[in-house]
Amino acid sequence: LFHRIPALWRFHAVHHSAQHMDWMAGARMHFLEILVLRGTTVFPMILLGFSQTAVNAYVLVVYLFATFAHSNLGWRLGFIEKYLVTPRFHHWHHAVGSLPAGGCNFASLFPWIDRLFGTWHLPAGSLPAAYGIDEPLAPTLGGQLLGPFLTPRASWRAEPRSRSAPAHAAAAGQQRGGLGQRRPHCGAIRDRAYDAAIPRRGIHGA
Repeated sequence: LFHRIPALWRFHAVHHSAQHMDWMAGARMHFLEILVLRGTTVFPMILLGFSQTAVNAYVLVVYLFATFAHSNLGWRLGFIEKYLVTPRFHHWHHAVGSLPAGGCNFASLFPWIDRLFGTWHLPAGSLPAAYGIDEPLAPTLGGQLLGPFLTPRASWRAEPRSRSAPAHAAAAGQQRGGLGQRRPHCGAIRDRAYDAAIPRRGIHGA
């Protein structure tokens, strides 16, 4: 919902404005989004009678996995990538051109969900050329916290929060969308040669 509803995207855009993917990018979120996300998961757990230990363990695992998914590790994890979200998979969700129009790799834990809805995108030999969003966002912390509550765009007088992609970056092929099929926006994100950028099991610095 934070990706599809414009009023909510204004808050989630703070998270996607990160121009570098590293373990801190997962913590870059608007406070209202944090309240909504945790409120819709933790509160129901408490109401359903889960113990404090179970709730604390859930929150810990969620934050540790989010840290891992946003990290600048470019490892190829083989068959694990079919069953669990990895940094390579989630990096494409933050690629310039992915959101807010369209988008891909929405799953936070199980990538097969994106395969089911046609939003899966994980090229074997490439990583995004740039991260961020192609829309104005306030350059200061205060502006980013207050901006979503104000008139969209009119209050965000800043340059687009994204790194320019190299001139040689090319768009991948597009396919018609639909359940189980990759949608055009997933195949049209700018990328760069993965093997040329980092060792096979190296670290990818955006």
